[in-house]
Amino acid sequence: MKKTSKKQPTWSDLKRRLADLEPPALIGLIQDLYASSKNNQAFLNARFALAAR
Repeated sequence: MKKTSKKQPTWSDLKRRLADLEPPALIGLIQDLYASSKNNQAFLNARFALAAR
């Protein structure tokens, strides 16, 4: 039996989908990512130059 291989999504695929989102949907997505892990929080805080005060 032959194994069927499905193409893995690429950055280009995701980028096209993200381009279709309205700003509130993008903010919601980032909020979900932020809430999902401490690593994501650290990355986003660093990416946007947010520091503990």
